[in-house]
Amino acid sequence: MNMWKVSMVCWISVLFLGCGEPPATSTQVDTRVHLYLTDFPVDDAEVTRVLVTFTHIDVYADATQNWITVVDYGSAGRQFDLLTLQGGHAEELGAFDLEPGSYSQIRLHMTPDHVIEVNDGTGVHQFPLKIPSGDETGIKLVGGFTVSGDGPTMLTLDFDARKSIHRNRGQGYMLKPTIKIVEVVTSEFAAKEIHAVQGGEVHLLGKAELRIPPGALAVDTMIEIRKLVLGAPYTQKTGLLSGSVIQLEPSGLVFLTPAQLSVFYDPAQIPAGLRRRI
Repeated sequence: MNMWKVSMVCWISVLFLGCGEPPATSTQVDTRVHLYLTDFPVDDAEVTRVLVTFTHIDVYADATQNWITVVDYGSAGRQFDLLTLQGGHAEELGAFDLEPGSYSQIRLHMTPDHVIEVNDGTGVHQFPLKIPSGDETGIKLVGGFTVSGDGPTMLTLDFDARKSIHRNRGQGYMLKPTIKIVEVVTSEFAAKEIHAVQGGEVHLLGKAELRIPPGALAVDTMIEIRKLVLGAPYTQKTGLLSGSVIQLEPSGLVFLTPAQLSVFYDPAQIPAGLRRRI
């Protein structure tokens, strides 16, 4: 299938765009979940490495009201350097299958000992980095996700070491994580927190993408792209071709400089006698 792309530059948010794509008829089930880790840049230039180690990851299934271990690195765990996960970089924590449904929490379990590396001008030094309760109850993320079953689900977690690292006199370095889900991508929905200074991209798999340059947003903003379907009553009333619609949120958002919205469609799905109009 050849997919074409329509791109446009916009100053304000576009509320609805028709894609001319009929609803999918495939019954294939895809329940794969991909979990990624990223980190917002650390302000302290002296910090050269932040090494944290995860042992396993659980999710809470609303249907059964049980915690499910979805990633297990063993007792030794898996170590990540958070400073290598900045500037739009991310590393996969794991991929796993889940039953379709809602999962309201994620819990990250960590080893008790971690390392921070600092260059204070006299040389590079490593110090212990303690995470309260990381190895006991784990770190819970409030905010969940839904597995629809009709396509992969991709989640990105932001560790945000910039806000998490604290140095207390007599106690050394402490890490009190403020981990949150900053991006969710499925076949029907995509949401990503865009930092105003950095800009970024939001992708709805195979449907649309929005590119926001640095400085286009006044403040950090969660941008959503949602796929809707035009029902027969609406298409009969408006004369529009039945298919998908792309909705952007938050409604009324103003870009300070132009952003680029691209919508993908399959020209083979456009009936004979009709032509594309933008």
